[in-house]
Order: sequence, then C-alpha cells, then structure tokens
Amino acid sequence: IDRATLKQKVNSLVAQGGTPLGRSMERAANILSKKKPTVMVVVTDGEDSCGEKDPCAVAAAAKASHPNMTINVVDVSGTGGGACIAQNGGGKVLPARTPAEIKQAMQQATYPTALPTVCKGTP
Repeated sequence: IDRATLKQKVNSLVAQGGTPLGRSMERAANILSKKKPTVMVVVTDGEDSCGEKDPCAVAAAAKASHPNMTINVVDVSGTGGGACIAQNGGGKVLPARTPAEIKQAMQQATYPTALPTVCKGTP
C-alpha cells in the first residue's frame, strides 16, 4: 500500500466508541512479517474497554510468534498506560499528551534507530 492510499484509509476511519485494544493488536500482528524486523506502534490510554482479549497477553503472544517484532506504545494518558504491552513486546512506552508530543513519540516509536544517511526527507 502506498502512503497516499494509507493516509486516505486512516482519514476515512470513523470512531464507533469502545477500544478493542487486545483484538486490534492481535489483528495487526497477523499481518506483520514473522521473519523480518518489524515495529508495531500502539497508541493508547492503556484501556481495553471491550474486554475481548487481554492486551498484555496478546503482546506476549505476538512477541513469541514474531521474535523480530518490537511493540512500542505511545501513551496518550500520561499515566504509563500500556506499560505491560511494551514490556511484553520488547519495546518502550513513549508518553505523549499534546499533538506535538504525539508526533514526536510516533517518530521515535516508528524509527527507533537513526535512519541511514542515504534516506532523504523526514519520516
């Protein structure tokens, strides 16, 4: 999928209330490579309001089946929400409360190491 199509799809999403956090993470892991290094970024307040799947257990299972995957959490609650997800996913929690902090945290979560100098533009 190209960037423009991805942005269009994300912008067309309509919130319907509730947060199936565990189920969403499980679905994301199902489409990620089990062989290549990957990063799953979870933006959350740490709450799964649907109670379908335990997000901490899902993170542990996803990491077990995807050993080259890292799960980073952008915590928009400022309370350390999602810490067990990051811990079980071999990642880190990045607190972010303002739009500028969210943008910075997303960049840090997605690009945990510096981009090679041959890359042009911004992430």
